[in-house]
Amino acid sequence: MRSLLVLVFSSALFQTGCGEQPEQNRPISAAVPIAVYKAQAPKGLERQSAGPGWQAVDFLGKHYLVAASPIFTERNITGARSGKGTAGALEVVLDEAGRQAWNDFTAIRANLNQPVGIKVGDRWTAFPAVLGQVSSGRATLLGLTQEEIAAVLGTGG
Repeated sequence: MRSLLVLVFSSALFQTGCGEQPEQNRPISAAVPIAVYKAQAPKGLERQSAGPGWQAVDFLGKHYLVAASPIFTERNITGARSGKGTAGALEVVLDEAGRQAWNDFTAIRANLNQPVGIKVGDRWTAFPAVLGQVSSGRATLLGLTQEEIAAVLGTGG
């Protein structure tokens, strides 16, 4: 299937084609957690700033509750390339564990058309909606700066 917008929790990225790198050698960190619109949160949770295992995030005038546990992290990213035609986009390839977690998440009908969060370092960059099931093992991270993309791709800044 086609790659979809990544709506996932915290994860860190590392250089394309590299195996597992120590924390200090990763050029950026990124996360992709599950997110829900605060107004659509499960009963009781919407009245809290954040319940156990959730963080309240305000992003571009919208209010989200974001899960503390990511769907995948930088440790699950085995390759990357610049997103075609979209500024600030980075298409990533996931390892088997990341692919399975992303596939399982997108296979649940209730998760479709719902947001996931994309976090780079300490900055939330986007909350795109999951548009369909993804079994390709690829995801697109949005909202990265050109410097962040260059660091991940190893092309300088």
